[in-house]
Amino acid sequence: MTSSPASASSIPGSVSGITADWLDGALERNGVEHPGVQQLTTSAMPGIVGALGEVGIVDITWAGATDLPTSMVAKCPLDDPMAQLYNSVMQNYIREAGFYRDLADAVPMRVPQCFVNEEADDKSAHMLLIERIDGTDGNIFNAPSFETMAELVGKMATMHGQFWMSDQLLSIDWMLDWKTESLKLGIPITQESWATFQAAEPDVYSTALAEFCSASWINDTEFWLDKYEERPWTFTHIDFELDNMIHTDSETVVLDWQTCLRSFPGVDLAWLLATSECDETVARESELIDHYRATLESSGGPSWSYDEVIEELAWGTLYPAACQPVPNVGAADAEGEAGERSRRRFRAFLDRSIRAAERWDLVGHCSPHLR
Repeated sequence: MTSSPASASSIPGSVSGITADWLDGALERNGVEHPGVQQLTTSAMPGIVGALGEVGIVDITWAGATDLPTSMVAKCPLDDPMAQLYNSVMQNYIREAGFYRDLADAVPMRVPQCFVNEEADDKSAHMLLIERIDGTDGNIFNAPSFETMAELVGKMATMHGQFWMSDQLLSIDWMLDWKTESLKLGIPITQESWATFQAAEPDVYSTALAEFCSASWINDTEFWLDKYEERPWTFTHIDFELDNMIHTDSETVVLDWQTCLRSFPGVDLAWLLATSECDETVARESELIDHYRATLESSGGPSWSYDEVIEELAWGTLYPAACQPVPNVGAADAEGEAGERSRRRFRAFLDRSIRAAERWDLVGHCSPHLR
């Protein structure tokens, strides 16, 4: 769908700021036929604590008969200085608006339908209204079945193969890569969080892994961003993990495209296998890797050996292993039940990334590239 440009002042700054009149106009600007909005109510999405953005529910009473849903999910950035800083670095909402405008119909997996995609002319404000999916939320704390993981690996490999070294990705103006200048603004945040975490918990990382992360991604970031950018690339989700899935009776729906990136595929595969691990998936990881290899090749990607995929995984886990202290430090003050889950979630991501870095021998694969 096409996004609708607007002035920042015309876009609600919060989910609660959405009105019936605004939604009427937004649907019209986005080319969505509708009978008119008679009234609406907004509420917070249960269980969601957003550090950078707000996710809420918009319940709609239509003025006439329509096939449009009576409930949608609304997403917008938080209007506070810290969220604005992080969003200026990561450009999350610019990426998700661009994804729904240019690529949502092309990716070979089920994603929510987008009804409203409003973006300020100067990119300073955004509002998305997307399909609310009826199903079972994915959960990184519930061990996935091997069959579920194989399905997700296959979806990922198909997407990677379809967009392998595609000129289309080079022509999209919102598409970030590892050389995007704004990413460098996050270097001080990463360094400060790393120092804070290491001082508080010096024994979480092995000595070898801590020393390598410090010498590479933490203190020589721009060099390693260059190294990441040199690798063969495709279209990647980057946050492809169970919490960003909803399982229906017939399919798995993939959510949250705010982090999509033109990147080498190891970051995607490493994050899925690491963060969604359980005893069975680790024990049968070689089968998942072989499934990825075969599907990648059959979908238009390269013919990689098993060892080449392991090298991709080693490289791919450097970024999360080095950077997971950032959300762990940042989530320390989160409150309430949802805040507690957020802390547990980020800690699980960190611990599982470290285990994966050891499992795939990150240090052995990448340390020869230190300068």
